[in-house]
Amino acid sequence: MNDCFADQPSEYFLANGCFAHHLPVGDLEALQLAALQQRFAAMRDRIPPLTALADAARLDEIRGLTDGALLLFPHTLYKSYPAALLDELRFPELTEWLTRLTTIDLSRVKGRQFSAIDHWFDVLDAETELDVVTSSGTTELLSIIPRAKRDGSEQARNALLCWNYPDSSLPVHERTMPFALIWLGYESGRSVNFRSARVLREIYTGRNRGFIPLIPAHFSTDWQYFVTKTAAADVRNLAPPPMSSYVEARFAEARVIRETLNERTRQVLELIRDQFHHERLNVNGATPVLFDVAKQGLEMGMERALAPGSIVSTGGGLKNAAIAGDPHDVIRRFGGVSQIDEHYGMTELRDSFKKCEHGRFHIWPWVIPYLFDIEGNELLPSGSLQRGRLGLFDLSAATRWGGVTTGDCVTLSRGQCPCGGLTPQIIPPIERIRTRPRVEHVLGGPSPAAIGMAIGALNAELG
Repeated sequence: MNDCFADQPSEYFLANGCFAHHLPVGDLEALQLAALQQRFAAMRDRIPPLTALADAARLDEIRGLTDGALLLFPHTLYKSYPAALLDELRFPELTEWLTRLTTIDLSRVKGRQFSAIDHWFDVLDAETELDVVTSSGTTELLSIIPRAKRDGSEQARNALLCWNYPDSSLPVHERTMPFALIWLGYESGRSVNFRSARVLREIYTGRNRGFIPLIPAHFSTDWQYFVTKTAAADVRNLAPPPMSSYVEARFAEARVIRETLNERTRQVLELIRDQFHHERLNVNGATPVLFDVAKQGLEMGMERALAPGSIVSTGGGLKNAAIAGDPHDVIRRFGGVSQIDEHYGMTELRDSFKKCEHGRFHIWPWVIPYLFDIEGNELLPSGSLQRGRLGLFDLSAATRWGGVTTGDCVTLSRGQCPCGGLTPQIIPPIERIRTRPRVEHVLGGPSPAAIGMAIGALNAELG
């Protein structure tokens, strides 16, 4: 394998998205196979859940890309720790659990106790090469993904590939940095959305350039977990979980943020109008938040409010928000932009996929897509256009296993896109799957028994 293909994709593709998405299929698959073989050889006996899957599949080496389908972790594995560990703040056991998902040395943190989830993550960040990312908290338990610190800088470099891309809103030579960044979310946090703020800040603003968050505060993982546990208890008509003094303080902060959000939105809009009206901006946020900000801006008379050459970026869909009509129409009217950069990603992947002008999300060359039946057990035969449960292998993951079966149902095209790109594309709509896997095993994916063994290896002796 050419080492920089998976380890440094931006360098391999000369920071050019056109190159990345026009690699001939045969050449791409040869690169992917070599990288998959290297990752498997390096981690097969170092990541216990992977060892369990490989043993169950009787795999000691990778012979073809389809072998990777037998070794995908279910996305639920990253939240499969015994719930009591997080509920009771049993961090020595949680650190041991996390150790089994990464090749990064966590020995300096092993056995140590902390008074909050935030404090545990802070120490991991300060004393190890780990950069923990959590899920957004839409389910009762948090997914905990052990990314490496180097992933953040590589993610920033890989984002450069989008600057020279068939449907790029600006040609690469016109994207003179730095931009000012209007970030429509919390300034920082551990979930993948908030961690993106740090990456985008590095890409667009530099060290001393304009970074304007809608909420200039840190989003607490303890508060996030308390809210999701309370919502789950309410659904079951159970008493809410106890609130620690630390969470109570975060509750007070959240209440102030909620009460002042409209005023803060007005302040940010006034900054756009009065300070940045002649300067190119990147306005970035989830679609429902972008819609709310754009609507309030239009109510303030701010139509075509962004300077020419500005970028509006979003991702994540509507997240069940009730918005009549197309929210992008309101956003485009407010910004005066002809297009909105859209991305599709997930906590388990480092890099998101950008939507081209034909409405397709292009999968990066260092990510191998697999398509399964809805239950996630049967690998569908390779075809030009199919719909099923999406599995992905992120070859850029060098310190954790990059394979995961998602909970998303997608249409996958392996043919050439109308935009000219040769990489596989995901065609909306993207739907969340709510069904449970079948009990019996159908050839093609990890069996339920193998997945059970993987989770058992991960949770061994943790209580």
